[in-house]
Amino acid sequence: LRLRIVWVPGHQGIEGNEWADTEAKAAAEGDSTALPKSLTCLQDLPCSQSALKAQYKERVAAEWKERWQSSPQGIRLKRTTGDVPP
Repeated sequence: LRLRIVWVPGHQGIEGNEWADTEAKAAAEGDSTALPKSLTCLQDLPCSQSALKAQYKERVAAEWKERWQSSPQGIRLKRTTGDVPP
């Protein structure tokens, strides 16, 4: 496996750069994409710091929502309005 890393000065006129930018943004948001067969050896690489932060925020939000919905205030609000805020 040979890997070549090249600095790209900008987005315009560089073939494949928009695709790479889209994939990089998806990876930073924690989305995963299937690796091409030629790169399956890279599957065990650690997650990016951005992806870990995104996962943490999602877990904290889900835990908060669960605790709020089961709290006395959340239960009372649900009885009153029929809904619990997200």
